[in-house]
Formats: sequence, structure tokens, C-alpha cells
Amino acid sequence: MTKGCRRPQRRFCEAKAGTPYTSAKSQCILATDSEVLDYAARESRVVITLDRDFPQILALTAANRPSVVLIRRQRLRAAELASLVASIWRDHERALEQGCVLKAGSRGMRVHRLPLR
Repeated sequence: MTKGCRRPQRRFCEAKAGTPYTSAKSQCILATDSEVLDYAARESRVVITLDRDFPQILALTAANRPSVVLIRRQRLRAAELASLVASIWRDHERALEQGCVLKAGSRGMRVHRLPLR
């Protein structure tokens, strides 16, 4: 599943194998952003991404699911990303299960409940 992924993404996937995390780009899914969101919603997954298009699509469609974690910190190593995602899940599990966009930046995290208005 990680064939063709960049090395840090592949390491992150391998480190999180068997966990409840779904990362649209690190899984190397050949699908449109909307297809990724549809899949994540059907499978009760959380999309973890650097791509701002995912929250925009959720806003335009007024969707209640899936939750999206938008990572706004660049150049994270695989271990740093895994640690960040684990802390996000630990601290915001309830909001992610209920449906939200969580933006994780260098200044902290912001949670926006779905549907976005």
C-alpha cells in the first residue's frame, strides 16, 4: 500500500499500521480529495493531511463527517508526526469522533465542529 510513497510518509504508515489512523496522502490512495473524504466518512476514519482542500470541501458540502486533521507544521520527521498525531488523538478523541476539523499549527490547535459554516 505504501509503494510509491516518499520515505517519511512510508515510515509513518508503517509505524501506524493497525491503528485507527487514515492519512490520505501517506496511504498513496489514487483518488480525488472528494473520494478520500467519502471513503473516510463511510469507514468512520479521520483524514490527516497537509492539504487545505479537505476542510474547504467539507465547508462547501456542509458535511458532518469525516473529521479532518490539518497539519500546518512543515518538515516534520516521521517520529515527530506520529507523536503529534498521537497527542491530537489523546487530547481530542471525542471531537474527532463527533466530527470536526482540527488545525494543528506551530501556535497550537484549533477545533472547528462540523458542519463548517
